[in-house]
Amino acid sequence: MAPRPGTEAGQFAQAGIPDVLCGPGSIEQAHKPDEYVALEQLEPCDRFLLRAAESLCQ
Repeated sequence: MAPRPGTEAGQFAQAGIPDVLCGPGSIEQAHKPDEYVALEQLEPCDRFLLRAAESLCQ
């Protein structure tokens, strides 16, 4: 299993609980002193999360 930096997902996986990590940006830019997310990545992420939430509520 690949490490999941900055989340509790690894602990959930060890306990046998499925996990999904998603969000804007690149892991190459994340969890470092100068981490950032480009503004143009926020809207597609917002749309994805909205669709995911709507799907889960059906």
